[in-house]
Amino acid sequence: MEMVRKADLLLSKVTYFYLGKSLFSLNYKVLSHMPDMVKDKLIVWLTSSLYDDSKSMKVEHHLMEGKGLTHINDTNLKSDAGIFTGESVVIRRGIPLESMGINTDTVGSMEVGFHDWFKRGGISLMEGIEDGENVTELASKLRTDVKGDAVRTLTHEHLHWRTLKGTSAGSIIDAVSWRVELDQAVFSEMVHELTGVPREVNQNTLELIKKNSDEIVGAMMREDAVSLFEDLVKHSYFLSFYYPSMISVLLEPVAWALVEEDFVKKKEEYLDYYFSSLSDRSREIAGTVLDASVERVRRGERKSLINACRDALDFPMSEASSMKVVGEADPYSLTQQLTRSHEYLFDRFMKSLQGEEITRENKAERSFRRVLVYGGKKATNEFGVNILRKNLNPSIYGFSLMMSRYTKLALDKPSFIVYSHSKGNEPVILVYDVTAPSLRSMGKSIENVNVSPLTGRVVYRPMDMVGELGYSIVPSLLIMYYSSFLGEVDEEELLRQLVQIGFTIKFMSGNYKEYLKFVKSIFNGDVKGSYPRVLSGGSEGMEEFLRFWLNLVTRLGESCRFLSAEQGMQC
Repeated sequence: MEMVRKADLLLSKVTYFYLGKSLFSLNYKVLSHMPDMVKDKLIVWLTSSLYDDSKSMKVEHHLMEGKGLTHINDTNLKSDAGIFTGESVVIRRGIPLESMGINTDTVGSMEVGFHDWFKRGGISLMEGIEDGENVTELASKLRTDVKGDAVRTLTHEHLHWRTLKGTSAGSIIDAVSWRVELDQAVFSEMVHELTGVPREVNQNTLELIKKNSDEIVGAMMREDAVSLFEDLVKHSYFLSFYYPSMISVLLEPVAWALVEEDFVKKKEEYLDYYFSSLSDRSREIAGTVLDASVERVRRGERKSLINACRDALDFPMSEASSMKVVGEADPYSLTQQLTRSHEYLFDRFMKSLQGEEITRENKAERSFRRVLVYGGKKATNEFGVNILRKNLNPSIYGFSLMMSRYTKLALDKPSFIVYSHSKGNEPVILVYDVTAPSLRSMGKSIENVNVSPLTGRVVYRPMDMVGELGYSIVPSLLIMYYSSFLGEVDEEELLRQLVQIGFTIKFMSGNYKEYLKFVKSIFNGDVKGSYPRVLSGGSEGMEEFLRFWLNLVTRLGESCRFLSAEQGMQC
């Protein structure tokens, strides 16, 4: 007993030595050399002290109740080429990277070339294109064709980030993005801990799920699991459908005017393609924003155009909440709500463009601390904390990155994620992220500081610390959403959306015939799953999802581990 007492006393002294320092002086080099017992205490302390409601975003989210979904309200933003998640610029359709001067002979040469392209001035090149500057010399240095699809797509999505960063809209989207990611991770952990389903997806795992689906569903029927799932559904709806559509009437036309000359030449065609699912008034607003933006570009006022868009999106959160622009959505009548939101943003945009003063949000109200507190509100239960405690070194690494971001040491640039293939057709997901400098591609790091002992994965996002099964949760919700419109909207549109959700399976495995069979089963009526019932919440809604999800997993087989979506918006 005396030895135990002395050990506890020593641990307390060591812990006090570290925690007595300023929190933000504890960079990774300091944190990583702590004894594991101290790391564990630090993680428990951070998770219990960091999440304080008084420091959270002043926006809460709610979904209105209704009877049935009859119209796809989201803007047609799920591009086959590039997407912007709110934090990351993503290219998902194997655009050749040779036009960026990158050697694609091997995955290794691609990783080196991609990282070097950014280090040598790739972001400056994109900013120069956006600002209408002469970039000939820099493009030559980077051996880059600025007219090539790769740079054009990267620049378009980077411009979205540049327009949204540091605005209240951007902070809300960031907060909801973290909420969805952390909810999904903790819900996945509950599945593993409460049901015994293994973290690795293999034939044994699939057989266990197939034979014991009733028991798995039964084990999850707990109040805390239901509450967490309801929160996940609610925030994933805002992230996947409402917020991308809300900001689209500004972000897209402004980007077209600045960097998409062909879109401007064929503006009616692209306005129809992107905004046909919205109201006539919303489409009209997008067209007016485009015309005003083109005129500003013609006059050489590019930066004032970007600033006007940023002003419009940096609305006072309390005002926007009271007007139901943010925080509340009606999935059953979203078109009318989006029209009102578009009118609000359009009015702010035009006033700013014309030099009128408009009220912006206080910087402190949209700080990263508030984003993080909101994002982690539901993740501090025992299962969420256990994820971190079972992954000590990756968790400490992650906390050090968040501290760096909080103190503004590494927040100037988005991350860039590109799905591509080497000349030998080997798939690779390239990554450039200033907050994760050791990462070169998904699953590969030049250092092993952030490998999860639970999953064996290099940790880039919280889900990487949990297991392979949980990545498919949010995509499964998207599949349920679109499936609910069967018989209500054009089947070709539904098919396109459903097939696109399975893109990652095709990319990683080269074959997604099992996924296509599942999609066919939806159209044949062999697969049932009511998204409105999931939206209604309660244990019945969670059970509806769990049975749909487990059915999807077993039908896809081992390829289900490739069904995933980037953290953030999918637009």
